[in-house]
Amino acid sequence: MMMMMMMMVVVVVVVMLRRLRYYG
Repeated sequence: MMMMMMMMVVVVVVVMLRRLRYYG
């Protein structure tokens, strides 16, 4: 379960970075 949570957190961070890069 810890692995699943970590994967979800990583995906969220990547999506946020992509948004910042696109809008920035």
